[in-house]
Amino acid sequence: MKRAVEHETNVDDFEDMKGILRELHLEVIRRITKHRLSYMLLDGEHDIHFEFDTLPNFPTYLEIESPVEDKLWKWVRNLGFEREQAKPWSTKDVIEWYEKQQKKRKK
Repeated sequence: MKRAVEHETNVDDFEDMKGILRELHLEVIRRITKHRLSYMLLDGEHDIHFEFDTLPNFPTYLEIESPVEDKLWKWVRNLGFEREQAKPWSTKDVIEWYEKQQKKRKK
């Protein structure tokens, strides 16, 4: 399980936001297009998020987010997965893993 603090905000003007990031000396290091299908389930007092992400040239994968670790593992099992199949990967990790697999196949 990966723990991450995420902060979100609305951006009214994308170009202004890009300007702010440039002023902070931040640079674009990777641009990706991702298709996401999102579901939310109320499990007791907690929202569980199920995100199906599809990146170009990679298989669709499922991301499960829960504020409570026990609930996360419950839904991993309910969906028919074993704990060992769950990976605490970011999108970057997914891309790097599949790129390595593709290079192995080309050899």
